[in-house]
Amino acid sequence: MIKTSTILLLLAYVISLSSTAQTNGSDIQPGTVLPIQEYPVVLKNGGFYVTPYYQFSQFKNLKLVSHSNTYEVAEGTAFYDFPEDEIAEYNDNYKTEYTNNLAGIRVGYHIFSGASISAFFGVNHFVAKSWISEESSQKASTKYPSFTYGGALNLYKKLGDKVFLIGFSSITCINSSNLNEENDAAEEIITSKIDALYWDVDLALTYQLGKFFPYVGVGFTQLFLQKVTTEQIPGTDDEGNPFNNEVTFNSRIRGNGVYGFAGVEYKLSPLLSVYARGTFPNPVRITTGVKINLDL
Repeated sequence: MIKTSTILLLLAYVISLSSTAQTNGSDIQPGTVLPIQEYPVVLKNGGFYVTPYYQFSQFKNLKLVSHSNTYEVAEGTAFYDFPEDEIAEYNDNYKTEYTNNLAGIRVGYHIFSGASISAFFGVNHFVAKSWISEESSQKASTKYPSFTYGGALNLYKKLGDKVFLIGFSSITCINSSNLNEENDAAEEIITSKIDALYWDVDLALTYQLGKFFPYVGVGFTQLFLQKVTTEQIPGTDDEGNPFNNEVTFNSRIRGNGVYGFAGVEYKLSPLLSVYARGTFPNPVRITTGVKINLDL
């Protein structure tokens, strides 16, 4: 789903930061506690850390990329793809938004001084709105919490006595089915699901003020959504026998944005800290959590 150029750009960014960290990692002493955006960790080769966290995100100004209909009727199967002018008409006249509430746990590992990798998983409740206008809108939301998972890479470099440069990249995947649908124009909906994927690349500066680590930065994100809904329409075949026609709507939606963010971490002990972070203007994202460094 992600274009090759986008992937190459992300890889180039990560490789460049990794090279910097390996070359200059000697100026960050093992055991130093650094805020890595919302994931500060102890810089110790082979050390683990765990981060329970909560995150609210709201993406606006999403755009319809493609839309197709599949008709299963008595006469057979038919297909219809929206042409470019109909897609442009939708994007000009309607808005699309995506909001999620995620509770998760991140488990990380320090591969070398100045870099760590992590994997995370959790449950997510989301709301996807489409066809938003002054008159109406359509909404799909999770009936049950959806499973969410992903991974991240952190890179960091000491610039001064108390100043650090941080690079962070992550990818998040969300899968769901059995959605609640609010759509007055729909017939009987028999299946509905949404798959979402978004990735982020961030760069920040942090400064140590005693036990406080405030930080500010900028980032780029890209979100991909695919919604597939099947409706059932009662009808009859050529001989007048009851027949349930089915129509499947397949929409692909995308959005991206450059954002700023600010946050602070407070160190309760050498192995425990709490943090809060916010991003703006799009997406609006609020993250809070507890960091537990495992000095194994």
